[in-house]
Amino acid sequence: MLLQLLTHPQLLSDSRFLLSLLVEICYFIPAMIVALTLHECAHAYVAFRCGDPTAKMLGRMSLNPGAHLDLRGSLCLLLFGFGWAKPVPVNPRNYKSFKRDEFFVSFAGIAANLIQFLLATALGIVCVRLMIPKETLNQITNEFGSRFFFGFDELGYRVFNTDRPGDYLLFALEYPWLQYVYRFLCVYAELNMTLALFNLLPIPPLDGYHILNDIIGGRLRIPQKFMQALLPILIALNFATGWIGTYIHTCSVWVQSCALRLLLPLFGL
Repeated sequence: MLLQLLTHPQLLSDSRFLLSLLVEICYFIPAMIVALTLHECAHAYVAFRCGDPTAKMLGRMSLNPGAHLDLRGSLCLLLFGFGWAKPVPVNPRNYKSFKRDEFFVSFAGIAANLIQFLLATALGIVCVRLMIPKETLNQITNEFGSRFFFGFDELGYRVFNTDRPGDYLLFALEYPWLQYVYRFLCVYAELNMTLALFNLLPIPPLDGYHILNDIIGGRLRIPQKFMQALLPILIALNFATGWIGTYIHTCSVWVQSCALRLLLPLFGL
């Protein structure tokens, strides 16, 4: 939404858009802080369990966001929908099994985001079950399908996840305050899926590059300075073409659909 404001400055005169933007930022910032912190902490913890204490000694095996957040990466996440935190320092020479542990450490952050996505989705389902009267919920799911409130590409998800009371409060909510919890969980789930998919890109210095390099036996050798220069290029390409956003949206809808097929029946939907 911030990117939309940058490309369409006339929206500054739209009070409803600005209110929606403010509400979205209020949900997005705490979600971003927690998601990025747990992502990097997962890298540090798995490295420590694999025998490398480097991150722990440098204070990176910590739940303190200040140890992990990167200003440029956080701003990019806020503006463009993808971003990064400070890379966790590791010394692979300390690993118990180099090939195995290198892969585990590289994948740890993505795994942490996927776990957070699943937990947030499950809690979001619980919120909807508690908020909406059972008969009304059954009627809606029978008519529109059980994914109506939960799918990233579904109308119910988009409507219920915005600050527009007139659009969705067509029925009395059992616990109205849960709508704010639900919105946060929606933002949190989508953000974690975005981080997981973005980091899976096989482009240095993202986790996907390291995972690919681990799979092919470490044959890729790209200088650190060159890797650092790739991220600004990546941002510029996405701004010009939007291909990263398209990739993330397409894959996130597919992954979430698979997750919902697993989770919704567990909650009777």
